[in-house]
Amino acid sequence: MRRQAFLLISAAAALLATAVLLIVSAVEAAPPGFINQTWIVGLDQPTAIAFTPDGRMFIAERTGAVQVVMPGSTAVEAAPLLALTNLNTDEGERGLVGMTLDPAFADNGRLYLFYTADTPLRDRVSRFTVISNTAALTSEVVIWQDNVDAGLWHHGGGLAFGPDGKLYIATGDHFDQNSGSAHSSQRLDSYHGKLLRLNPDGTVPPDNPFIDGGGPNLDAIWALGLRNPFRFTFDFPTGRLYIGDVGGNDQVSSVEELNLGSAGANYGWPICEGACSTTGFTDPLFSYGHGGHDASIIAGFVYHGTQFPPAYHDSLFYADYAQRWIKRLTFDANGAVTGHHNFEPLDGALFGPYGDIVDLKPGPEGALYYVDIALDLSGVPHGPGSVRKITYSADNRPPVITSASADPIEGPGPTLTVAFTATATDADDDPLTYRWDFGDGEFAPTANPTHTYMTKGVFFARLTVSDTLVATLSDPIQIVVGQRPIVTVTAPLSGSLFRAGDVISFSAAATDPDGVLSPTNFAWTILFRHENHVHPAEGPVIGPSGTFTIPVDGHDFSGNTAYEAIVAVTDADGIVTSKGPIIYPEKVNLTFTTVPAGLALNFDQQTNIDTPFVRDTLINFRHTVGAPLTQTVGGELYQFVNWSDGGAAGHMITVPASAQIYTATYQLVVTPTATPTPTPTQTPAPAGCLPGQCIYLPLIRRHG
Repeated sequence: MRRQAFLLISAAAALLATAVLLIVSAVEAAPPGFINQTWIVGLDQPTAIAFTPDGRMFIAERTGAVQVVMPGSTAVEAAPLLALTNLNTDEGERGLVGMTLDPAFADNGRLYLFYTADTPLRDRVSRFTVISNTAALTSEVVIWQDNVDAGLWHHGGGLAFGPDGKLYIATGDHFDQNSGSAHSSQRLDSYHGKLLRLNPDGTVPPDNPFIDGGGPNLDAIWALGLRNPFRFTFDFPTGRLYIGDVGGNDQVSSVEELNLGSAGANYGWPICEGACSTTGFTDPLFSYGHGGHDASIIAGFVYHGTQFPPAYHDSLFYADYAQRWIKRLTFDANGAVTGHHNFEPLDGALFGPYGDIVDLKPGPEGALYYVDIALDLSGVPHGPGSVRKITYSADNRPPVITSASADPIEGPGPTLTVAFTATATDADDDPLTYRWDFGDGEFAPTANPTHTYMTKGVFFARLTVSDTLVATLSDPIQIVVGQRPIVTVTAPLSGSLFRAGDVISFSAAATDPDGVLSPTNFAWTILFRHENHVHPAEGPVIGPSGTFTIPVDGHDFSGNTAYEAIVAVTDADGIVTSKGPIIYPEKVNLTFTTVPAGLALNFDQQTNIDTPFVRDTLINFRHTVGAPLTQTVGGELYQFVNWSDGGAAGHMITVPASAQIYTATYQLVVTPTATPTPTPTQTPAPAGCLPGQCIYLPLIRRHG
């Protein structure tokens, strides 16, 4: 898989090297005057970008590389800045996910990365020193490292320096299944579900809010009660910190939060999500529900550039990875939200062709850049990952490419003659020029050229149409010269079922009609499909066969879930054939109820769920269930007695092979009525006794 990505990067670099002026993608930005451009293509699961003071763009890829794009270029450099080797991407959301630059980068060249190390298997933040366009792995200094092994999911990964010069690190809850105050996000002896604050050298600032000397608290903790704060941002002019916290998995009740950062704040997860009436928790500044869909908030940045119109100044741009849109918030002078506006697209429609957005940054020239990791239900339907760019152009409207095509787009080789055709219009009636880049180093300055490819391989042709001020660049057209490998997947069987803990074997056989294949030509990627989005699960795994194990805890399998095992076989000419069988969870319904009916229970991360409720879940998966020891309903106090399965008030269950009802029994606590104390009656003094002169003896009855 990695080899394929490098081939795509090389081809993209060749075809984009001569692009000039503004390069506009085929996707139109929604507000009038805005242009959405595909700027950098051919990336391998990009996760974050950062701009250096001299205008270079660094691009982090989950698979461990940091790519370099020079100012004004639309292609990565031939060699990456660095490529991590002690990296774990085997399962879940591990890998290189966060990046930031030292505020004094121009002087010290320090780059900070958040990634999952392989040895030990821990999330860590490391500092590297950049010299020119290289950062040696030997320059690594570990600034922070988790004290427990990394989970599969919810690592967080956001990094940023604050106005105070401190390094802030966002960590996820690693999908801890405990509920209430026992959850890792609520514990000060766990780094998970937190915002950490450190000095640039990794030491703890003495004014952190939870320092307790030799006590159990982890002194780096600055705020807690977060689920998966994947991205956060500082607004330096105001000093405000905005934290995007990804909400739960319930498409109806879960909430995406934008929190205002504050030292010592507790944002409530998992006890509260969204606005909360519980004392001691901080409500989000802004939130939105899932609306019956998946959702995943990506905090962006507050715009202070000059390229966008004044109406957009001081807006906070943010995105949703799962719903594929960009929106913005406006604020009053006190920081209260005054408006919530659609941006890309203008109508706010869900699931548009705007990419799987995982990071947004302002460019040095005032444009909005965002990262498309390019993962969805069919693996890589958008092609390789990309960086896109939204600019504003009010005075000159760009040309519109109405068609750009090639025929044929594939042939057996060793040569292939292709006819290219194109049409375009310009709203300003400017004269247009056409330029085809065939991807093999050859070009043509006409709209409808014919070109012969002289060697076998994969090429990406692209059309540029210019009105002398602005140019529009078409989407790449893939041309394949040569015969594809013939691939047969022998395992797993598409449509087969799995249970938690199952070891899934995958294997494939392939032949190349015009070459020889070896085991290194095979690369497997395992994806976990969840509703409308995808989580990387494992890979790339090199070789014709291998295994992976279905998790027994962590991210659940409720709703529409599945695994996709994709094999990509790449021959010596770089021609790829991919196939991906899909396997599905074998699930049952578990019902949870109480006696008396209608009391509340905890289930995994969810707290105080009114009963009865049903969960569809994977056989042999483990869940944590909890019954509060006491709860008050309608003014009556109830005390936990037992569970129908004999477990403790809080215990773990393993999902059985058939539907099951779990009942928690409570008893009403009856408060005894107090018996009134009688008022003593003074015994009259015997005649002849003055006060204090008589002694009263008890009456003793004798029985004879």
